Amino acid sequence: MIVSCFPPSKGGVEKTSYELAMGLAERGHEVTVATSSRGMPPGNYVEQMGPLKVLRYPETRYLFEAPIIPKMAAAALSEDYDVLHVHGMTPSISDLAIVFAKLRGKPVVLTYHNDPQESFPSAMARLASAVYSGLAVGIVRMADAIVSSTYSYAASSPILRHIIGAVTIVPWGIKLSSFPRKEGPELHNHEARVLFVGQLKRYKGVDVLLDSVAKLNSSDFPMRLDVIGTGPQEVPLRAKADEMDLNGSVRFWGPVDDKTLLEFYKFCDVVALPSLDRREAFGVVMLEAFASGKPVVTTNIPGVREVASLGPGYLTEPNDANSLADGIMRATKHPEESYEAGTASRDRISFERTLDRYESILMHAFEKSRY
Repeated sequence: MIVSCFPPSKGGVEKTSYELAMGLAERGHEVTVATSSRGMPPGNYVEQMGPLKVLRYPETRYLFEAPIIPKMAAAALSEDYDVLHVHGMTPSISDLAIVFAKLRGKPVVLTYHNDPQESFPSAMARLASAVYSGLAVGIVRMADAIVSSTYSYAASSPILRHIIGAVTIVPWGIKLSSFPRKEGPELHNHEARVLFVGQLKRYKGVDVLLDSVAKLNSSDFPMRLDVIGTGPQEVPLRAKADEMDLNGSVRFWGPVDDKTLLEFYKFCDVVALPSLDRREAFGVVMLEAFASGKPVVTTNIPGVREVASLGPGYLTEPNDANSLADGIMRATKHPEESYEAGTASRDRISFERTLDRYESILMHAFEKSRY
C-alpha cells in the first residue's frame, strides 16, 4: 500500500487507509505500507505497527501543498508484493508508483481519494493542476482497478470523468462498534453546541464557520463551537476568533484521542463540515456523526453531498456564512428526527461492507494477474 500520509498523522486519508490496512491484515493478508513520516520527526523509518510493516520517508520538498517524495513511489520497484494498492492522487507518488508497478508486471488497485488541487490556487497552481490532470488520465488508465468513494465526485473529476466507466464505487465506512447505539436523542436546554472535527486547512472552511458563529450569536441564537484538530490555519483561526471577540463561544482543543472524541460527539447538537472545494471528497466525520445520532451541516459540493444523504445532512452553499448559519439553525430544531435518521443509516455505513468490497477487488486483481 502506498499512501502519502498515515497515522500518527491525522486526517481522513490517514484514518481510512489505516483501518483498511489493519482490516486486511486481520483477515490474514500480509500488508506493507509505504508512506511519509508526517506526524513524526522527519526521517526514514522501518517499523512494525501491529501486523503492518511500515516504511516511512521524509517530506523535504513540496509542489504547492503536495509532498514530492519519489523515493516512496520507488517502493513499488523494490518491495516484494502481489498487488500494489495506491491511494491518490499525489503527484510524484501515486503516478510514479503505478508506472513502476506496471513495469514489473504487477497488478495495481488505485483508490482515488481526491483530485490534485491546491486549496488556495494561484493562476500558476490552476495551470499546473490542469496540465497534471491531462497527463494523469493515461497513468490512471493503467491501473487494473480504479475505486472512488462516491459517484458524484468521480463523475465531476477532471481525471476520472474521462474513464468513468472503469470506476468502481466503494463508499467508506466506519467501525460501528466504536459508536454504540444511543437510547434516544440528547435533548439540551442550553446554547446550541456545534462541533468541527478535522485538519485546520484553508479548504475546510473553518473561517466561514467562525463568521457563522458571530452571525448566530448576534441574532439571539446563542451557540458554542468546539474545534477539534490542528493544522497550518490554527494560528490565524485563533487570531480571527480573538479579533471577533468569540473567545467565549469558540474553543480550540487541538487533536484529541478517540475516547475523548466520542465524548465530544455525545454532547454536541450538530456537527459542521463547511468545506470549500474538491479537496474534501468524502468526509468520514459525517459518518461518525450519523453513527452518534447527530445531524451534520455541510456544503453542497460533489462527494460530500452524496455522503450527507446517508443521514440527517443539511446542505448549505460553500463559502457562505449566512447559508451555513441557517443550516445550523435548521439542524438544531428537531433533534429527535436527526436521531431517528442517524440510527437508521447505521447499516449503510458499516466498515465491514467497505472491507469486504476492497478484499474482493484486491483478490480479483491478484487472481487475474496469475493467468
